[in-house]
Amino acid sequence: MSSKTLIKNGYIVTMDARRQVFPGGFVCIDGDRIAEVGPSGARWPDAAFDQAVDATGAIVIPGLINMHQHPWYNLFKGLSEGCKISDWWTNFFWPLTTRVMDPADVRASSYLAGLEMVRTGTTCFLNHIVTDTDEPMIAAFAESFGEVGLRQVLAKELRPHHMEAIQAVESLVRRWDGWRGGMLHMALAIEVNARWRNAGTTNDEVVTRGTRLARDAGLCITSHAGAGPGQRDVTYLNSLGVLESRWILAHGSGLTDEDIHMVADSGATVVSCPTAEAFRGSGVARIPELRLAGANVALGTDGPMVDYSVDMLEQTKACSLIQNLLNSDARAVDAEAALAMATINAAKALGLADELGSIEAGKKADIAVFNLDTPYSAVVNKPISSLVYSAKATDVSTVLVNGTIVFRDGRFSTISEERERQIIREAEERSRRIQMNI
Repeated sequence: MSSKTLIKNGYIVTMDARRQVFPGGFVCIDGDRIAEVGPSGARWPDAAFDQAVDATGAIVIPGLINMHQHPWYNLFKGLSEGCKISDWWTNFFWPLTTRVMDPADVRASSYLAGLEMVRTGTTCFLNHIVTDTDEPMIAAFAESFGEVGLRQVLAKELRPHHMEAIQAVESLVRRWDGWRGGMLHMALAIEVNARWRNAGTTNDEVVTRGTRLARDAGLCITSHAGAGPGQRDVTYLNSLGVLESRWILAHGSGLTDEDIHMVADSGATVVSCPTAEAFRGSGVARIPELRLAGANVALGTDGPMVDYSVDMLEQTKACSLIQNLLNSDARAVDAEAALAMATINAAKALGLADELGSIEAGKKADIAVFNLDTPYSAVVNKPISSLVYSAKATDVSTVLVNGTIVFRDGRFSTISEERERQIIREAEERSRRIQMNI
């Protein structure tokens, strides 16, 4: 018999197509699915459920979805502070990616990243792989986040040396896709940016054959993309005839009007990482223009080797404020639009909008409850705006993934407090060891 959970008395933000909200509302969860959502929880006695979450003074939203994350970056937090993007690429990125990290290193960093994401209301993320991975490495990513209780879309890298054995890549991807009832979905990471092409880590064959593989296997594709030196990346994809809705283009800085319309016409998604882009001074996506053209836009964090955190609530606020400033328009990106980028827009990009991204009957119960009953969020006249502009991500009181309460009142149900401390210590030790060897 499946477990039944009731969330009651909360300000329910569904993020459904009608953008319904239910003040003092309820969410009924049966097993891993949302059974019902509505405007009043009074009709549902606690006794009808195995557990109840009283969300009085709180806002209840779909779990946040981080659309661009490199979880192994957590071992190298802060090392590149103050570097321009060119120096970061040469002095930090390449030395670390060319060093073969072992699965134990990946596990340590992934545990740390997972703890931070869940503690800040993220329930699903896109893991954009940039190092060479084999099955033990994928297992390290899968099992660490699986133990924390975080849903993951793992984008396996595709490189020129894979072309001679692309069937092996396809077989590996198919073996892991759907692991643990959908707690892990697979994708492909196919780089198109000019920096990557110039470095020999991608080429026309990788892009075209990789796109065919993704079509056959029903996968989305993630890539770093923008206006690279010597070649606009969106134009490059379009020239190969492969630009389509499965492409998820991270950063998207420097896109021209023509690029923006290509993205919109193809159904592809641009993922902005506002704080990482601001931290590195590397440009920012033209979000109002993308939205006006009809393009899908989502948000990500990149990773702590670029920025310092993987806090998705921080991204919603930064996105709104940066875009309003750049466009001299206080309504360029409002709070609800920013929240949509971190929830339903992200689910659409992943091809999972029927499962995730909104609080609707039949969808997976990935939900975050944030306390707004604090001195810095009160008085709450506009709950969505209070969440985005005044709340802290650590105000999350309850996080459910796949219908399971994985975090509540400052504690994980999946990881003990001693285990958390052990994870932090191990990550610090492994980071120091790696730094000594590069």
